[in-house]
Amino acid sequence: MRYYILSLFVLSVLDIEPKAYEYNPVDQEKIQKEKAFRVLQTKCNVCHAIKKRVDIFTFENMDSLAYDINKQVFIKKKMPKGKKIKLTTSEKNDLSLWIEQTKKKA
Repeated sequence: MRYYILSLFVLSVLDIEPKAYEYNPVDQEKIQKEKAFRVLQTKCNVCHAIKKRVDIFTFENMDSLAYDINKQVFIKKKMPKGKKIKLTTSEKNDLSLWIEQTKKKA
């Protein structure tokens, strides 16, 4: 608390206004897409690289596959297959937020 008051005092003496964080939706969308891509890389491409080489997810093609990913993961609940690979709640959330983001662009 003392440091906060001291920093405000210094800023007022120097007549400097603290910069407010500027929300940039483009940056937030990119961050969300990167989070979703990490999930696709670690939980999906592991099997797709072996079994369905045509359907490997890349940063470039993932937006065009968002509808199918939503269908398989959230609606039909078919993916990921097997007992070893499961999505955590956080990973599901990352995918879901990214899918919603792609719907807004369409």
